[in-house]
Amino acid sequence: MLFVTDLDRTVIHSKKFLGIEKPVKCIERKGNYEISYMTEDALALLDKLKSKEGLTIIPATTRALHQFKRVEPFQDLPYAIVANGGTILIHGEKLPEWENKIRQIRKDRWQEYMFVEKLLKKYEEYYTQEVTLVDDIFYFTKLEDNKERQQELLGKLEKDFKYT
Repeated sequence: MLFVTDLDRTVIHSKKFLGIEKPVKCIERKGNYEISYMTEDALALLDKLKSKEGLTIIPATTRALHQFKRVEPFQDLPYAIVANGGTILIHGEKLPEWENKIRQIRKDRWQEYMFVEKLLKKYEEYYTQEVTLVDDIFYFTKLEDNKERQQELLGKLEKDFKYT
């Protein structure tokens, strides 16, 4: 049986999104900073699931590979899906066949990547984080926490895509 789970804001949380009164443990550090936590209950349950015969746990995340590798409790699992599905890990190593497939897709669609990047950068005033190409696979940014501005941006993007 497979158990596939997202990580951020599902089983791990930053301080900003903890919002619980249960004991927690830091499970991710960036430099000298603690940045992600799991409840002690969740960690105990994860350990229990890891030892369950016939169950394979697969973390699936939008995180870049280097970000995923900081999340300690998931490094001993046999499989992981990271970078929005752009990287598949088997025992911590990239699956070569998948890497080749993704590399070919990027090569075949590089003009589209450049178009999307140009379009995203056109609307930088809407973002709270610079547009970045994560692991050379997908673009990522963060939007202002303002529904009106988000709808305004969506309308502009829809218009731009409609005329291409």
